[in-house]
Amino acid sequence: MEQLKELQLEMASPSSFKLCEDKYSVIPLITIKQINSINKKPEESNEFFPVKNLTASSSQDRFWRVLGTAELDKEGFLAKHIGGNWDFVCILGQQLYSQGQHVVRFKIEQIQYPDSIYFGCISSQLTDDLIGSRSPFAVGWFGTKDLYQHGVYSGDCNSQDRKLKSNDILCLIFDCDNRQIKLFHERINKTYEAPVNIDKSPFPWQFLMVFYYNNDCVRILSN
Repeated sequence: MEQLKELQLEMASPSSFKLCEDKYSVIPLITIKQINSINKKPEESNEFFPVKNLTASSSQDRFWRVLGTAELDKEGFLAKHIGGNWDFVCILGQQLYSQGQHVVRFKIEQIQYPDSIYFGCISSQLTDDLIGSRSPFAVGWFGTKDLYQHGVYSGDCNSQDRKLKSNDILCLIFDCDNRQIKLFHERINKTYEAPVNIDKSPFPWQFLMVFYYNNDCVRILSN
């Protein structure tokens, strides 16, 4: 009977919540902490739920449009090249970005050759013939090695420790407010930056990935 009375009281009294900020995290987070309104004090609850990244939007992107021989899983989180080697495949993201900061986190499930997968951004609403890693409307990297900006080769970070491997995780960051994109390589803890000329790549942007080799496979991780 005591348990039933407590349950009735709990149902009649809405739960309270406390916002908690982790100031020591590398990526600052705000979390919601649920407080049991009957028997527990706030400090006794161990349930934390990540809500919002303070520095970037956490809206979930997905693989969306495929140009070439690749297959996507039904949720749009996994993309795999299923054609022959040097059969170029372009894959566009679903989300469009025009303001603020946004992060898309990728895990390389399989890569045949280091730095053979392109990660970048491109202006949306283009015809198919204008979509590609060397498009004048695109900026991005092959792995973390070769940077192409608006169709022009802009640099070579040729270092063995920077070459991509299977299971590497990369964060592609759209910094629309500062008109640039960034690529963070988690294993080596290094960030690469590239400005984007919005006269050549007008908003809104979307992510662009390019595969070259059979069985190369990338997964989008949940934010």
